[in-house]
Amino acid sequence: HNAIRSGGAEQYLRAVTSHLYTDSPFAPMTANPPVWLSGNATSKEPEQQLVSNGGAGEGITWANNIYTALVNWNVSAYLWWEDVQWPNPYTNEKLIKMDNATNTYEITRRLSTFANWLRCLRPGAIRVTTSGLRTAAFKNVDGTIAVIAISSSGRGSTANVNIRVSGLEEKKPVAVQAFVSHNTRNCQRTEATVSADGIVLGSVAAMSITAFLILPG
Repeated sequence: HNAIRSGGAEQYLRAVTSHLYTDSPFAPMTANPPVWLSGNATSKEPEQQLVSNGGAGEGITWANNIYTALVNWNVSAYLWWEDVQWPNPYTNEKLIKMDNATNTYEITRRLSTFANWLRCLRPGAIRVTTSGLRTAAFKNVDGTIAVIAISSSGRGSTANVNIRVSGLEEKKPVAVQAFVSHNTRNCQRTEATVSADGIVLGSVAAMSITAFLILPG
């Protein structure tokens, strides 16, 4: 990229891609075009729980890796290295493990982590400012707002959250959908409501990732 930029051709780039495999970004890439991470993965065995002991194969680890890339380093796209994998050779890099001997498959908890981000956050969304918890918010092209909340702590119980949305040109939130992934649920619907004054009321369980899709009026 540096050679392209020094040659005066950066304006012709649609995006700059890179990959880190098992790491998270440690600094933003200084590029004017959007930056994509296009080869992230791990060779660690995926846990059957979203959160276990903080290992590299856990879903919550990758929920936080995505957060770091999108929020801290302004990455525009985050792609997993290998979605589906046969058992031979088997390197634990998959999101779905296929077994052609038994015609069965196994979905990893890492996939439900990605699902929470993708269920509400759609292509073309613009990130907006948030405060409180470990949250990221985006305005989708269709006007809906996606809010992702991550709790990596095993201490405490479910926390009630109030989400207030500003800057919608006098439009208040009128409906919300919420999805949660933790050790017993895989990106499944969970309770969330909108108050009369447009405040989204929901909760974030300990050791979970929860996505809220907010529909303005």
